[in-house]
Amino acid sequence: MLRVENLSKYFGEVHAVDHVNLEIKPNIITSIIGPNGAGKSTLINLITGYLTPDSGEIYFKGMRITGSPVHERVKMGIAKSFQIMSLFPNLKTFESVQIAVATRLGKAINIFRHRDSFHEVNEEVIRILEMFGLLDKKDLPVKSLSHGDQRLLEVAMSVATNPQILFLDEPTSGTNIAERHLIINYIRKVAEEAHTTVILVEHDMDVVFDISGRVIVLHNGAIIADGRPSEVKSDKFVKEIYLGEEVK
Repeated sequence: MLRVENLSKYFGEVHAVDHVNLEIKPNIITSIIGPNGAGKSTLINLITGYLTPDSGEIYFKGMRITGSPVHERVKMGIAKSFQIMSLFPNLKTFESVQIAVATRLGKAINIFRHRDSFHEVNEEVIRILEMFGLLDKKDLPVKSLSHGDQRLLEVAMSVATNPQILFLDEPTSGTNIAERHLIINYIRKVAEEAHTTVILVEHDMDVVFDISGRVIVLHNGAIIADGRPSEVKSDKFVKEIYLGEEVK
């Protein structure tokens, strides 16, 4: 589904992403882990178009997309949620997802028209809110939602673009244990019911090893391990530089 060849990004003397080669196959939840500054967020920002690589190529379903702007990649089926939440605090939950759905369907939303006039859009919004357990909060302003529900809403807005591949940058950041389990279950639901290939950047190792079918480890901008969770857990170098003694 996705192929990266010799991808590099430098910030001065810092090799944030250093000649990375990577293939992503469909229908596998993949986690990208590594110490702070390993290049995880930089890598997915390069793939999703928020950063421009200094060298290397990116291919999506065999098509070269290196240099394509973000909105074109979204239309192709590549979506991303952010490490720092990017929501509209004064909009209602329903309206937030409505904008994402309307944009995908090419429908103009006129704020002076009643929302019930957008039947096709609204049906899709309701389906997505039900999918994420947010339908009962549809009329609440986003700023009044709990942190966990805001995280879910951001994922829901990304799913509303109907992605084929979805990048989630620390989706459980700042959540409590109950919220974390809820988010994990909904991510699984997206992968299974929407047939979306999910790529996760995550620091919580319990989340990573619970949800992932594949784990990629970055260190100093390069991939040092790539395999099934059990393989990565037992990798001595990964333990030494990242996992330490927390993984037995």
